[in-house]
Amino acid sequence: MRNVHKKIKTKTMETLKSKITLQSIKEEIESFFDIELDSNVRSRKLTYPRSIYYSICRKHTPHSLQQIGESIGKNHATVINGLNSTINEIPYEPYYNLFYKDLDRKLCGLETVEQENKRLVEENESLKLKVAGLKEIILKDLRDGTFR
Repeated sequence: MRNVHKKIKTKTMETLKSKITLQSIKEEIESFFDIELDSNVRSRKLTYPRSIYYSICRKHTPHSLQQIGESIGKNHATVINGLNSTINEIPYEPYYNLFYKDLDRKLCGLETVEQENKRLVEENESLKLKVAGLKEIILKDLRDGTFR
């Protein structure tokens, strides 16, 4: 049974990977940050988005490091460097980290952080109402002496 679920999950991920292209990821990142990933500039403004690009491409496409690098005019060694060093700094940069998580979730078909937050706030309000209703029932039962 476990193997069946694993095969289905693997097949689903393969299907998703075949639909996501390097170009679509590149366009998404470039439009959000208003940059060009294939620029030769080494500023943090570009290195973080490039590392996000490398990581997302590696995770969500079947392309090799060489192909990922070539898609923005870099070689595989640059991609490796971005994956090994800069991507580890992203969690400490809230602006880039939020974008990375949102894009990753979007490509996985999951809700974004904002959507999840909205859903959880609504769920929390609903639970508060239920708790208030239960408190009223308990207090009424305590007053009536029917609480067990």
